[in-house]
Amino acid sequence: MVERLRPTVIGGIPTSLGALLDVPRPTNGADLSSIRFCFAGGALLPRAVAEAFRERFGFPLVQAYGMIEAAGVIAHTDLRTGPILGAIGRAAAGVDVCARRLLPDGGLGEHCAPGDSGVLVVRGPNVFPGYLGEGQTPFTEDGWLITGDVGSVGADGLVRVTGRAKDVIIRSGHNIDPIVIEDAANNHCDVVTSAAVGRPDVYAGEIPILYVVLRNGSTGTLADLRAHLERSVMEPPARPKSIVAPASLPMTPIGKIGKVALRRDAAIRVTRETLEASPPLHGAIVDVTAQDGPGGRTIVAVALARRTEAAVDLAAIVDHLLAGFLFEHRVTVQEKDGRYDTIHRVLL
Repeated sequence: MVERLRPTVIGGIPTSLGALLDVPRPTNGADLSSIRFCFAGGALLPRAVAEAFRERFGFPLVQAYGMIEAAGVIAHTDLRTGPILGAIGRAAAGVDVCARRLLPDGGLGEHCAPGDSGVLVVRGPNVFPGYLGEGQTPFTEDGWLITGDVGSVGADGLVRVTGRAKDVIIRSGHNIDPIVIEDAANNHCDVVTSAAVGRPDVYAGEIPILYVVLRNGSTGTLADLRAHLERSVMEPPARPKSIVAPASLPMTPIGKIGKVALRRDAAIRVTRETLEASPPLHGAIVDVTAQDGPGGRTIVAVALARRTEAAVDLAAIVDHLLAGFLFEHRVTVQEKDGRYDTIHRVLL
């Protein structure tokens, strides 16, 4: 298509652009010389995808950040300086972006210091006046649009987006409301309660995982519940790819389901599954835990035991296997003489 139509700019969501890396090039090559750059939007862009894209196709993959309520654009890469890994870019002309402190009651407080993480808010001529009808206002008291995204704005003006303050699951740039999944699950006769969160995924960024508490003496099976969800959840991307049935769900002090804890559990599960699939790590995994990091991030800690006969760099293997996930990870390797080697790599 590029060779035939000669576009100067192409773009897409990170999932689609990452998939292009696996498409074989024609044996006689393809003329992509018309393209100045490719932009990515709709979801967080994994660093590994950006780097591989530039290496494979020879032109930069830049990021754009926006939302419909702000006429589609808030910040973007400056083409004069090129993309900066870990940052979106600077605010569009005439647009102001800043981070505000998230208060315990869910409200927003004062402006964050440059580089500090908070909830991103926007103002400018591109921002809409509000939603039709009555409802909760999307603006702060002083008129800034609340994006619901967590990030920071540096002293240099670079905007970084690191997560979301809300529970919407974003699968390949597609927004999924967890309540759609939970309502369907709760309608099953054997389900007491349920909660859906995003499970980290290398390809899609995150995919839905469902946690359910089944009734005592329930005769239903998870296979039956899965079939029920196939029929009840009309949106195919929203159908959970995995279902977990613990005895109970974590609760917050005010009695709400603790989705933060569930997201940590989902990160632990996908990390352990990914590592256990690697033969060099068989028998080396001691523990996998997760904790909350700054800016709403999840930090996964992996503890490994190096076998005396193993000459491979276990930490490097873990780093490679987890490189595509949008969370931080820390690896601790116990050497045979009892020393510990800690590696901390920030992936966002």
